[in-house]
Amino acid sequence: MDHDDVVAVSEEQPLFRQQIPWYKKIFIFIRRIVERTISCNVSNAAKVITYYWLLSFFPIIIFVGNVIPFLHLDAAVIMSYLEMAFPGQIMPLIRPIVSSLLHKSSGGLLSFGVIATLWAGSRGTNAMRNSMNDAYQIDSSNIYSDIPIQNAVVRRIFSFIMTFFFIVALLAIVVVFTFGQQFLEWLIPTFDLSDTILDVFLTWKWPVIVSVIVLVMMFLQYVLPSARLKFWTTIPGTIFTSGTWIILTQGFSLYVRYFARSFNSYGTIGTLIVALLWLNFAATLLMIGSVINAVFNESWHGHELTFSNRITKLLKR
Repeated sequence: MDHDDVVAVSEEQPLFRQQIPWYKKIFIFIRRIVERTISCNVSNAAKVITYYWLLSFFPIIIFVGNVIPFLHLDAAVIMSYLEMAFPGQIMPLIRPIVSSLLHKSSGGLLSFGVIATLWAGSRGTNAMRNSMNDAYQIDSSNIYSDIPIQNAVVRRIFSFIMTFFFIVALLAIVVVFTFGQQFLEWLIPTFDLSDTILDVFLTWKWPVIVSVIVLVMMFLQYVLPSARLKFWTTIPGTIFTSGTWIILTQGFSLYVRYFARSFNSYGTIGTLIVALLWLNFAATLLMIGSVINAVFNESWHGHELTFSNRITKLLKR
């Protein structure tokens, strides 16, 4: 007999609104997350997302690297942020590329970086959106119009906008923190302020990195699915993805450093293998976060979703 029947769980009423013991609600909630993760094929979705993430990874470095020289930013500060965000075994591949680009820029490379980043990034964004819709069990026939070319154009424009937003956000974070430090270094001696102000600013690196990851994850989980969601229903999956990403990055670095020394003997190929594994795990955690949000939303509001996304409205015209 199904466990839901034993505890008299109604399929018509949201799980968290039913009069059953809280521990049984949690058990059923976790079980439904596992079932949904399997049914929407999270592992395959993660592989598609990983492919486009990897495809856009180096164009993004080229793009950002050719913009930064115009801003006269400190290369050491940029590297410190990259080292906090990526596993240590990936940095040997990134460091020489970034160092080279930080000291010289090329208009041709900048144009290539913009085009390649927007193309690959938009494909990755579209793949994430489709996978999140699967997590929410959204029927694509309820989203798209009857004109295929219209679907492709509007979806690609939306993906371009999202990709552009993330690039701008990345640049803004780097600029604010780099210029913020330089501004404080000028401000403190000029007005005879305490040096502790700069120390406090520098010690907030990790909290800010974590906050940015949380905000980006919450934005993704709220905007990408083609449904009207309560903002607070995206919190569980956001916390899960953000926390596990940080643990993944630090844990992966330790694992490769102490238990996977054979990767180091393969040079660049070994680094690419590490990057692929890390990106695949990161994409998997992102999709599991979407599944958690989908099941959490259903547990409070039922299975009915309202397709009020503006992109959906455009496609239905």
